[in-house]
Amino acid sequence: MTRNRDYRDPFTGVGVRLSGDSAAATDFLIHEAGCLRYRDWNHCGIVSPYWRLHHNFTTGNSVVCDRSVFPLRPDVAVLTPAGVRIDTCGPRVLLHTWIHFTPTRGYRLPQRAPFSVRLPPPLRALLRELAAAFRSRRPRSHAGRLHHLGQALLHGVFAGLDPGMYRSVPADLGALLARMEKHPEEDLTVLGLARMAGRSRSRFAAWFKAAVDETPAHYVQRLRIRLAATRLGFGEESVEEVAAATGFANRHHFTRVFSAMTGIGPGAYRKRHKQP
Repeated sequence: MTRNRDYRDPFTGVGVRLSGDSAAATDFLIHEAGCLRYRDWNHCGIVSPYWRLHHNFTTGNSVVCDRSVFPLRPDVAVLTPAGVRIDTCGPRVLLHTWIHFTPTRGYRLPQRAPFSVRLPPPLRALLRELAAAFRSRRPRSHAGRLHHLGQALLHGVFAGLDPGMYRSVPADLGALLARMEKHPEEDLTVLGLARMAGRSRSRFAAWFKAAVDETPAHYVQRLRIRLAATRLGFGEESVEEVAAATGFANRHHFTRVFSAMTGIGPGAYRKRHKQP
């Protein structure tokens, strides 16, 4: 049996890290994007806690999940949701464009497999612009433009999805999720959240799980680590200040949880991914 390759860190080192400091005002936190002619794109058991967008301008390679094959073609993008195990099949050396991202709000899709999205001409033109910028001599100097192109592309792709793919969230839960995003330092225990929602602990936990398809505790932990990673990569706060701002009791607790979820400690993460 093939072991999973746990890609918890969205930064490959060969792509361009794109700004996440504006994620609070957008629907997507874009971690990294790139365009590279891979000589070997054959990998098994890839799992990551963030979404992936794949696109090739030439046919021949594909994404595979549970024996279902998703061909990469010029007229489609293949999206892989977080937590989904995939294999990449690359018999040909082709130019591959990718975006690693996390939907921050508004896009709650309970997909458990990759899916293909047809690209109309305007989105294909955006991809050509994106690829051309990545293939320039100094792609990192165009990070701001790449970020805007990536946001436009993702909005266009998600706008074209069948509405039946989305999971609706009650308005009062949506307001609570927005508050959690804005104030991760608050008491976000199940009991604390239940009080905010005006429900009993047991009723709140069942209500939350049914709507979000995730337990409150797990959702809060992922939210806090995502926000902490953004602060580490784009802010000047100390690790202790980041821990306090995102709701962790102390640096020791923060380091333990952050390391378990990302595979690297917060200090090392900052050194590796700090934006200039």
